[in-house]
Amino acid sequence: MSEQTNPIEPMSSDQLMRWARQERSALMADYVRSAALHLTSSLGSYLRYFARLARRLSYELYLRNVTRTLQQFDDHVLADIGLHRGEIEYAVRNGRGRMAARKTMANRTRRTPRHVAQRVSHRVSDINKSSQRTRLCSQLE
Repeated sequence: MSEQTNPIEPMSSDQLMRWARQERSALMADYVRSAALHLTSSLGSYLRYFARLARRLSYELYLRNVTRTLQQFDDHVLADIGLHRGEIEYAVRNGRGRMAARKTMANRTRRTPRHVAQRVSHRVSDINKSSQRTRLCSQLE
């Protein structure tokens, strides 16, 4: 009835081996290309990571050097600077501005009840004085 045609021509073994090599080479070239793209993108992130790590390490070494230098000063020189020996590490790492703010906050919390009590006592004495004045004025009239 109908003739069947074979769309695939028979290949010799040499042609088949050549075709397999070409396909394998094309596949390997795709793999190498995708691996190279991935490696370059990963390499960039690795370089950024190691650069950031190197910056942090150099900053840490700088802070340790500054701390070691300040530790060599005697207590009188540190007092002139406004530091105690125990505050050197905190001052080097966080700055004196934060340390001063921390001290003032601590002083405010310690002094608050006394100042409030003084203000209240001054106000009460002012009220008592004004009430005495009004009594004196009313008696004089």
